[in-house]
Order: sequence, then structure tokens, then C-alpha cells
Amino acid sequence: MRLIVSQALDWLRPGGVLLVEFGYRQAPVVLDLLASSGYREFGIRQDFTGRDRIAYARR
Repeated sequence: MRLIVSQALDWLRPGGVLLVEFGYRQAPVVLDLLASSGYREFGIRQDFTGRDRIAYARR
């Protein structure tokens, strides 16, 4: 996850969006990683069972 989040900044155009799926217990770690990586907007979305599952981040 760290590698994907950090390297995506090199590939995304300004305004581009990164979407990643993660284990439902990993949301706090993923949010901390996105917050410290330089994305200007990011957050978490839930799956159909209501568990945190998808992270999005905008460059």
C-alpha cells in the first residue's frame, strides 16, 4: 500500500484520483498514509456491508 500511494503521485495528473481497496480493519493506517503523502483530498468509503473498504485520494 505504501508503494502504491507514494508512486501514484508520479503517475496521476493534477486532479487525478487514486482508488484502492483494503482490508476493513486497515482504514486508520490508510488514512494516516494518505494524509502524510501530499494528496489534497482523500477519504474512505464503505462496502455494501458498511465496512470501510475503499480509499480515494485526489492529487
